Amino acid sequence: MSSGDFALPIISITPWLPNSTESTGKAPKETAQAIYEACMNYGFFYLDISSYVDTTETDELVRLAREFFALPQEEKELLFLRNEDHARGYSRLGESITAGKVDNHEELDFFQLVENPDKTKV
Repeated sequence: MSSGDFALPIISITPWLPNSTESTGKAPKETAQAIYEACMNYGFFYLDISSYVDTTETDELVRLAREFFALPQEEKELLFLRNEDHARGYSRLGESITAGKVDNHEELDFFQLVENPDKTKV
């Protein structure tokens, strides 16, 4: 199969947004089903956030990511994963392992911890 034989699904989360006109009826459930099918059939999908995020924000994020990964190795390693909390930070090319296989990418993981999350909504 060549890469031209398929395309990853693009799924909008508009039906899950509280002020969306699509947040009632069947749309949220259909979106959940589309995500399930994409994960089962492809393992991945594109998340369409264009209904609530200005493209200038995503363009800026891409610019910043490219700028970070173009830095000299020693500068990127100032945020080395092991220097942080082993969950957030920078990982070198070939350092991440998934299902026993080396991943061919470098990465910068970051997130914000949620204090006392409501576990009934997880």
